This record gives sequence, structure tokens and C-alpha cells, in this order.
Amino acid sequence: MRTKWLYHLRSLYHQQNNNLPCRAFAAQAASSSSTNDDEAGSFREQVQDFAQRVIAPHAAQIDASNSFPTTVNLWREMGDFGLHGLTAPGEYGGLAMGYRFHCIAMEVWMLR
Repeated sequence: MRTKWLYHLRSLYHQQNNNLPCRAFAAQAASSSSTNDDEAGSFREQVQDFAQRVIAPHAAQIDASNSFPTTVNLWREMGDFGLHGLTAPGEYGGLAMGYRFHCIAMEVWMLR
């Protein structure tokens, strides 16, 4: 029950934010029967750029304090960029991009 509620909230959020940067990749992946390396590479570049611009400036502070800064809401920033719900089905407001793209995003965040 809780999971459906969370998906519903994400769905409402995504309905208001259909132009999220990652949505274009989800649409492209859904329109082809297989995801090729070019799409994954483009996605990786977009997430790397986001991580460099938004996450990296706070990395030292996060490492030193072992907590997230209060001056910026990184979770919200990731949501605004469209990185929440990468693997969630589209009918629940997710991007249905699959675990390959989820792993790419996680790898990029860990390297920043």
C-alpha cells in the first residue's frame, strides 16, 4: 500500500514536470526495442554534468560532516533533474528506463 502511495506522489510530481532532462532519455529508450550504447553514453554524460555542477561542490562538506548540507536539498535537485524513479513503471510516474540506467547514475554519483 505504501509503495503505491509513493508511486502516486511521484506520478503527480512528474505530471507537472514532463520536461525533466531524463524524460527525453526514457522516451527514446521506450521507443526502441533495445537500448544501445549511444543512449547509455549520452545519459552518462548528462548525469556526469549534473553531478559535477550540483553534487561535487558539496562533496567535501558531506565527507567531512558525514551528513548532507542544509544549504541545498540535493535530493530535491536530483528529483528536479529527473533522476528519481528511473526503474519505476511509467504508469506510476516513473521513467521505466531499467536498471542499466539506474546503475549508470549510481556509478556516476559514486565517482563524484
